Amino acid sequence: MIAKLDEPDLVGTMPETLRVRTQAILMQLSGIYESTRGGEHGLRCADKLQEKMNWMVAEAWQIRMLTYLYNGNVEAAEKCRIRMEMAAVEDGTADDIDINLAHAQRHFASVYAMSGDLAGLKHAVENIASLAARFPGWLPYLHATKGAYNQQVGEFQEAKVELEKALELAPPGRHSAWRNAIVPYIQTLCSSGEFELARARALQAIADCKEHGLGSDTLYHLQAELAYAEAQLGDYTSAKRRLMDYNRSGNRGRYRRASSRGDSRGSRAFGHFGKRR
Repeated sequence: MIAKLDEPDLVGTMPETLRVRTQAILMQLSGIYESTRGGEHGLRCADKLQEKMNWMVAEAWQIRMLTYLYNGNVEAAEKCRIRMEMAAVEDGTADDIDINLAHAQRHFASVYAMSGDLAGLKHAVENIASLAARFPGWLPYLHATKGAYNQQVGEFQEAKVELEKALELAPPGRHSAWRNAIVPYIQTLCSSGEFELARARALQAIADCKEHGLGSDTLYHLQAELAYAEAQLGDYTSAKRRLMDYNRSGNRGRYRRASSRGDSRGSRAFGHFGKRR
């Protein structure tokens, strides 16, 4: 779609300002999405955005910030945040960046939960609570982030309550907060020893992901949690096959990154098999 806006049949027939603005917004949204995939995908999108739309410098730095966050590099992300805010002040878009940062809070919460950054996660709860007080649509994110925090500090019953509220308010395919809540919920069930329920809910969540096209990132974490639950239930054959099959699909590096940044979702399942050898 982004490239199509440069095709001759649109150039000259579509108002130029509208065409360029539409392309810029699509490039920004694409960059934000790519930032969640890990690796350097988001960085390349940010470079393209800044090169082609030189008036979107602050937005490019926002994409870089999110990319580094999803790669677990908090120090680099903080440097990008400073560059983003400086650029926003210089080009007079500080208000727009404030809005974009508010929208990015759900990404921050997800990254902090994956990396086990309790201080960051607590800060995200506070920021999202402020948004939820003004915009009811943020309530599922608030419950999901609170639940993720409870889960990280070992308050599993409180985590279940919060995460179940989030899932009730955010059905799969209808509200994106479902993706923020479902994996911490499965993790909480596993941490509480409810492995049968964790397996059932993970299987249903994987089916929901496929039905609604909710992306490989959530599916990756669900597969890892399901494998862990299966291993705990003694179904080592299914658990190992599940992880190996998904690993062959191109996720080997992602499991390593998860392990290196403290994310137990994939590494703890592999570690469990290691103990069995």
